[in-house]
Amino acid sequence: MHISEAHRQEFERQGMAIIPDALPADVAEQARGQFVAADYELIDQVREHHYEHVFKTDSRYLPQPGEHYLARFRRARALEAGPFLRPFYERHIKPFLDSLAGLTSTTVDLRAYQMVAGDHQRVHIDEYAGPVGFI
Repeated sequence: MHISEAHRQEFERQGMAIIPDALPADVAEQARGQFVAADYELIDQVREHHYEHVFKTDSRYLPQPGEHYLARFRRARALEAGPFLRPFYERHIKPFLDSLAGLTSTTVDLRAYQMVAGDHQRVHIDEYAGPVGFI
């Protein structure tokens, strides 16, 4: 698996990189099938003062004092714990992330989220989940 220098520079400059057609079509379709078939639970969060104590930060992009953290999304816990997600990540996603970030990750917190019309997430930090993420 090869990450182009342009994608590496994009990642360094913007903190993210979009890699079109990163997966072979058959692999992407298999993954899509797993996510589409999964059973999702609705999670609707309102957290007052969430970034004023444990997750306090001075970033102007994150919730400020007095601002509630709001999120509404869906989560497929059975997909997270089942036989598909971890091997898929290890084989198809982890090599991209390690190469792009220039590190070898040793732990991962895999989540299977879905967002549909009306769902939302406020920009925030999940540093407990690690320094690199993928969508």
